[in-house]
Order: sequence, then structure tokens, then C-alpha cells
Amino acid sequence: MGVSVNDESRIFTAFHTTVSQAVFIYWNQQEQTEEQMAEYRGQTSLVRDFLPEGQASVHIHKVQVSDNGMYTCFFRHGGFYEEADLEVKVAGMGSDPQVHIEGPEEDGVCMVCKASGWFPKPQVQWRDLSGNKFPALSEAHTQDNKELFSVEATLVVRDSSVGNVTCSVFNPVLGQEKAMAIYIPGQCCFPLPAEL
Repeated sequence: MGVSVNDESRIFTAFHTTVSQAVFIYWNQQEQTEEQMAEYRGQTSLVRDFLPEGQASVHIHKVQVSDNGMYTCFFRHGGFYEEADLEVKVAGMGSDPQVHIEGPEEDGVCMVCKASGWFPKPQVQWRDLSGNKFPALSEAHTQDNKELFSVEATLVVRDSSVGNVTCSVFNPVLGQEKAMAIYIPGQCCFPLPAEL
């Protein structure tokens, strides 16, 4: 995170506004840790590369989901004062989706797609080879102790001619997805027509 300043700042403070506590404080040419949130001690540093141009940035190391949110940065040098609000969007690509056939249903075959370690909550989409979308039968999201999301989505395919089905897990912040295709064996999993 960073903001432009007119001169090399003597006092620079960054607050995580959702908790209103200091993430980083720089004063008298050194980092001040007394009023800094304990979880940010040793996890933040001042990027000095552009201080001569009047810009300062804070580097947050080992970013976690809890770092997501709004920040306010304050700069003061003599009578000069500037403030900037910044939003940090944490995003993480989790595991590749794992797709398996759960078993035959009365009128088709049930498929399950699972993925874990995603942030924010991912979007799941089922598609055929032509890109046509299937509506999921169900979709459940859970969060672990690190606030990362796991998803489990089920689909019942009722058309034995579909062939391959792809489960795609999409991160809306990054605009990226991971996908896995699975072949649905024809008549082995679909009810056979009654003999005449």
C-alpha cells in the first residue's frame, strides 16, 4: 500500500480501519512497534525506494485473509499532512477441483466436485464440451480456521450422450479459474430401456 507525499515523511502510520489499530508506524527515521498490532510486528516494512520522489509504501509480508480490507495511511512532516484510504483485496487460488462420479441416480448419474483453500468464496460452474452450462443440484461452502473456503458441488447428468463434463472453480477477484473434466461412461451409469 502507498500514497504520494510532497517530501520525505518523518511520521508515517498505516491503520487497518476494520480494527482501527496501527499496522505500521515510522517516526524519527525508524519503525515504532509499541503501538503496532502484535500480529503485524515483524510482518511489515517500509519500502524506501521512492521516498526521494515523495512516495512511501508499506510491505505486508506473509499476507493472510485477515489482512483483507480497508487501510488508512497518514503522513506528517512539519506542517505538511496527507491521508489516503486504500483497499487491500486478498485473493488465493486453492486446490485443483477433484471430480468423481458418486453413483447412478434414478434418471442419471450424480457427480461431485470438491476444491479447497480458496479466497474469497469461489464460484463453481459445470459445463459440457461445447461450453453449455449445467445448473448444480447443490453447492456448499465451508471455511477453515485460516478463513479459506472449501466448496463441494453436486450435479446430476440426465443425458447419456453428454460425454465429458467439466467442473470449473473461479476466483472472482483474480478472474482466474481451475477446471477438471471427467468422462461420463455412456450406458453403464444410466438406466437401460425396458425390453419389449
